[in-house]
Amino acid sequence: MIRQYLFTEKISSQRVIKTGEQIGLVNGEAYTSLFFFDHDMIDLLSNEKSAANFKGNVYGNYFVLDIDNPNIPELVVSMIPFLNLLKEKDIYYYLFFSGNKGFHVYIPKEYIKYDLEFTSRWNEASRLFAEKIINTFPEMGKYVDLGVYDKVRMFRLPYSIHQKSGKKKELLSYNAFDKDNPIKSFSVLGRKTEDVFSELFEGRDLLPHEVSGQMMEITMPKKEEVTKHTEKSYLEYPYGEKLCIYKILNTYNLTGSRHKVALRLQSYWKEKGYNEMYTSTLLHQWNQSLDEPLPEGDIDVILKSYEKGYIFNCKDEIKRHFCVQSCHLYKMKDVEDNYFYTDSNYIEKYISELNASRDHYIFMHEMYPEWNLAPIKPGHVIVLAGGPGSGKTTLALNMMMFFTHINWLFFSLEMTGVDIVDKLFKVTDTSLDDRDSLSRFRNAIKHIVTIDKPDITAESLKSFVLLTKAKTGNMPTAIMIDYLSLLGSRGHNQTERVIQIAKSIKTLAKEMKLIVFILSQVPKDMAGDGNLPLGLDAPKDSGEIVNLADMLWTCWRPNRNRPQMIDNIFSLGMPKNRHGSAGYVNNFRFIGEKYQILPNLGETNG
Repeated sequence: MIRQYLFTEKISSQRVIKTGEQIGLVNGEAYTSLFFFDHDMIDLLSNEKSAANFKGNVYGNYFVLDIDNPNIPELVVSMIPFLNLLKEKDIYYYLFFSGNKGFHVYIPKEYIKYDLEFTSRWNEASRLFAEKIINTFPEMGKYVDLGVYDKVRMFRLPYSIHQKSGKKKELLSYNAFDKDNPIKSFSVLGRKTEDVFSELFEGRDLLPHEVSGQMMEITMPKKEEVTKHTEKSYLEYPYGEKLCIYKILNTYNLTGSRHKVALRLQSYWKEKGYNEMYTSTLLHQWNQSLDEPLPEGDIDVILKSYEKGYIFNCKDEIKRHFCVQSCHLYKMKDVEDNYFYTDSNYIEKYISELNASRDHYIFMHEMYPEWNLAPIKPGHVIVLAGGPGSGKTTLALNMMMFFTHINWLFFSLEMTGVDIVDKLFKVTDTSLDDRDSLSRFRNAIKHIVTIDKPDITAESLKSFVLLTKAKTGNMPTAIMIDYLSLLGSRGHNQTERVIQIAKSIKTLAKEMKLIVFILSQVPKDMAGDGNLPLGLDAPKDSGEIVNLADMLWTCWRPNRNRPQMIDNIFSLGMPKNRHGSAGYVNNFRFIGEKYQILPNLGETNG
C-alpha cells in the first residue's frame, strides 16, 4: 500500500496542501495530517486540488492524544496518573510539548487491541481510543481535544515552530513527578530529528523493543448505533471550546444560512489563532458535511475576508440561534467586546457607565448615614478583616439584610446554615411561634441564598454562582465569603494557595460583574480578644490579600472582654481604599444580644 501524508511547510495566503511519502525537516511552522492515505487521496488532489471532499480510507501507526490547557502546571498534574501507567506497563511512546499550551502523545498501535476493521478507518479508532482515555483518566480527560480526528485535519509537525509562542514542538522524556515545579517533571529528549521522523512517518514493522502486552482494548460500535446525524452531548467536547460552535458543527441542515454560518466559523477559527490555510481546510471540510454543501467557489469567496478579522460575539443574530443553555457564556450573558477599550470607545464607555443603572451599587451611607463612602460597584472586592468575636459575620449579616436590592450569595464556610438562621432570627427579632413573624422573616431574607458546604474552593465559586441562578432564577449580584482561611484552592503551600485564591476571586468579580466581600480571620496575637485596632497588615497572608482588595476594612470591638466597660462599640477602620479616602475609623453601635450594628457614634482619625 502506498503511504501518503498531507503536509504544508509554511503559512500561505493560498490554500496549498501537498502530499508525499516522506515529510521533510523544517525550521519554521509546518503541519501534517495525523493519518496517511493511499491512491484515493492522490487522485482527489490531482482532480480537485483540494482534500476537503475526501471520503476514502485513512491509516495510521499511532494513537495520538492532543491535550491542551493554558495552565501547564495544572495540566501536568492531571496527566501524572496516565504517564505513570505508561511507565508501569513499560510502554514505548512519544511525548511532545505542543509548542504552546499542551502536549501531544503518540502511542504505537501494537500496544492496543483493536478490531481489524479499524485498519482503514484509523480516525474512528483514534477517537474511540481518546474517549476511553477520557473515561479512564477524567481529570486529564477534560483537556483532551476530540476535534483532531477528522480525516484531513492538519496537525503540528514535530520540531516545527509555533506561530504565536515561537517555541518548538519538542520531544520530551517524563522522569518523575516534581510536585514543587511540575514542569520539571520533564526533560528535553536529545534524539536526532531524522530518527524520530523516520519512526513516525516512514514504514516500520517493529518497535525498538518487544511488546509484552496490551494497554487496553477498543472495539467497533454496533452498526445500528452509528448514524451520520447522531446528536452529541455538549459535555463531551474538549476544554476551552465554545458550545455554540459545536452545535453549529453538528447541524447539517443549514439551507438559507450557510454563507452566514461559514463566515462565523471562519471568524471563530481565526480568533483561535488558526492560520488561513488551516482555517480553509476546516471550512471546506465542514461544508462537505452539510446535507446540501455550498459550491466550493463560495467557500473560497468567504475566505477572502479572512484578513478583515470580523468578530461575532454572543449578541450576533446568527450565533444566538445556536446558544446552548448549559454554556457559562449564555448564563452570564457574557460579551467579548465588553472588555475592549479602544480610541473609538473610551469616552463612550465612560459616559455609558455614568448613565448606567445603579441598581447593583451599594451605598453605605444609606445604612450608616454618617459614612460617606464612594459607591461599591460590581467588580469591586472588599476584604473585611477582624479577630475572633470582633463582629465580622454580624456586619456581613446586617449588610445583607439591609441591602435588599442586591441578590446575595452567602458562603458560610465556618458556621452551618442552621447557625446562620439562628443569627438572622435575632437580627430580625423573629419568633418561631408567630406565623406573621415567620412570614415577615421569609420576605426579609428572600434575596439571600446561603451555602454552608464546607469544602468549597476558590475555583468552584463560579459554578455555585451559576448553580444559584439555575435553582432560583436570580443571578447573584454580590457574594459574601465567611471566611478566607476556610476557602480551599490549588497550591503546594499556604502562600501558593492564597495567591491562587486572590487571582480567582478578582477574576470572578470582574468576569461576572459581582461585588465580592471576603471575611478574613486575624490571629489572636494581633487582634487580642477582637478588641485591638487593626491596620494594613491585619489579614493572614496579608500581602496578596491586600493587593487583591479594592478596599480593606478592619473591625474590632474596643470594649470586648474589658472589665467595667460597656461592650456597645463596633469600630470599623479603612486602611486601604482605591476609590476614596482611607486611614479613618468609624464607630457604630453594637447590640450583641440582637446581632445588630446600628448607625454610628462618630468618626475618629485612624
